Amino acid sequence: MKAVFRKSGLMIAALGAGLMIAAPASACQSVQSESKIVLFSKDKKTDAPDGMVQYRVRIDRQTLRDVGSRDLIRVWSLTDKRDETKAIDKATGTLQIEKPRGTSCDSVSIPPAGVYYVIGTLVIGADGEPVTIGGGKLLRPLFKSVEAYPDFGAVQK
Repeated sequence: MKAVFRKSGLMIAALGAGLMIAAPASACQSVQSESKIVLFSKDKKTDAPDGMVQYRVRIDRQTLRDVGSRDLIRVWSLTDKRDETKAIDKATGTLQIEKPRGTSCDSVSIPPAGVYYVIGTLVIGADGEPVTIGGGKLLRPLFKSVEAYPDFGAVQK
């Protein structure tokens, strides 16, 4: 009989511990608490904040592979204007965009492959030159957080 009570007690303790572990994750289950961090824009902004630069970039399919599990997003920087005589814009270099860290309820919104604009600050090293990682200049992006309401579009916070 004692063994039955011990087993029951252990099962109840395990169940309670499981519920306590699940509690932080379940805090973001409501629509009101979830938000997306937006880095990229389809449209060019008229001006960038002081100390920041705006890049026209291309996100390709290779970039999107396992992007959720990485801290950097590799994009190709392009010239400011589209060259209509060519089928595809030639890249002028690469950028490694640092994914911002929000709360546990935030997720970074990565758009599908295409051409976008991103505003940010290049990270400058001790030598006064931009820091490069994997052949791309490291960029800390300007971002906005939007609430993700399903079927109602995005509402800026």
